[in-house]
Amino acid sequence: MKNDELLANRVVAARALAEFAAIDDKQPLPPAAIRVLTEGLKSPHAHISSEATRGLAAVGAAATSPILDVFRNGSPTERVNATDALIMLGLSAEDAGPTLLSALQDADGPLKRHIIRALPSIGADPAVAIPRLQQLLQRESRELRLSAI
Repeated sequence: MKNDELLANRVVAARALAEFAAIDDKQPLPPAAIRVLTEGLKSPHAHISSEATRGLAAVGAAATSPILDVFRNGSPTERVNATDALIMLGLSAEDAGPTLLSALQDADGPLKRHIIRALPSIGADPAVAIPRLQQLLQRESRELRLSAI
């Protein structure tokens, strides 16, 4: 499948590999599978990015760094997809906290909402996250204020 010309097929195969590797720790996940899943995050097709997100969640903490690369360098849609992948990783992605908190101030509305959702999921430092969220309560739209609450 690694040579299949359809990204969707490669992502589904990589997700399956990631899930099997998560079940059987004697089956290491090939690094190429993480690359394919990260590539899937960049897809404008929701079904592909969703499959990639699920596969990266199965990878665990080792997926944090590649996901953050997409977050830092991606298009707005790719950054949202990367944030959703971090949410799925949960506490395994706690290293992403400083990056997300730093991006919170300059992010646009949709990305900002996803970052706000991600902060508790990844276990961002409350001593830093809460004051940043409190700042949003002062100056953001009603929808973002509700997200911050």
